[in-house]
Amino acid sequence: MNLQHAVAVRMSDWICENENTEEEKAFVTYGVEVFLNEFSKMILALLLGMLFRIFWVVLFETVFLILLRRYAAGAHFQNNAMCFCFTECVLVVIPVIVSVANIHWSIYALLCMAAGMCFHLSARERRYTAIVFGMGMVVSCILGGMFFLKTTVVIAMIVALSTVYGEKECRKEAFCRTIFGKREGNDEEQENETTVTVFV
Repeated sequence: MNLQHAVAVRMSDWICENENTEEEKAFVTYGVEVFLNEFSKMILALLLGMLFRIFWVVLFETVFLILLRRYAAGAHFQNNAMCFCFTECVLVVIPVIVSVANIHWSIYALLCMAAGMCFHLSARERRYTAIVFGMGMVVSCILGGMFFLKTTVVIAMIVALSTVYGEKECRKEAFCRTIFGKREGNDEEQENETTVTVFV
């Protein structure tokens, strides 16, 4: 998002007014841009939650998603705009669908077990991911009953699939680096090398 980047650059210029190195300014710019990106996602999701009268479930799922992604990691969109739109859909559209869809509880139970298995196999920090996942299920049920719980299960499943895909891409990249390697001074070979960005 060009506007977001422009704002981040202006803010980093102000923060790094007395700094002399471009490297420090680049780090600050990146940090500010990440903060603006995540903050704008959260604000828009909460506003939409108020519009659709699902504010509290959106607030809970936002916190749950942040914590789960923190420990489980997973794949990322290369396009920031796509990431923004997908996050809003996950936080807002899924609760709306869950509230109107008449899906048997056994389907959610299967999704919950599948998500747990995916996290066990692919999460970056399995222990903390399991804690967040389990606590999310319990707290969501206590706070909002079956509606909160069903929404939490679906969001956890999406994160779990992202974690599995991210792990797969990391293994692929590691394999390519092992087989082909990087040879300094050979730009053509480096351009042909498979590279994937999947973790924060």
